[in-house]
Amino acid sequence: MTKRLILLLTILLVSGLALAACGGGATPTTAPAPTTAPAPTKAPEPTKAPEPTPVPEAKFRVGMVSDVGTGGDPSPPAARMRRERAQSSATCAFSQKVRPGSL
Repeated sequence: MTKRLILLLTILLVSGLALAACGGGATPTTAPAPTTAPAPTKAPEPTKAPEPTPVPEAKFRVGMVSDVGTGGDPSPPAARMRRERAQSSATCAFSQKVRPGSL
């Protein structure tokens, strides 16, 4: 039953895509009547470019942060967190003791 339903849907999908790709039988329409060109207009006068406004120079400072560690610990944060987790005992949601390092 399922195989037949999948086969039927596949055939319908492929035939629908094929018919949509062919475009169907569109009826040709007549070409619209040619229009006359509008009368030429007078060219607008050129405008003057605005005066540039003076921009005050701002002081620009660049700083580079090379260390975001705290407490004077030179180890990377991930290693420090693993070490702290291993040193402390954690409890789970049911208040059971869990061995350090088993998380």
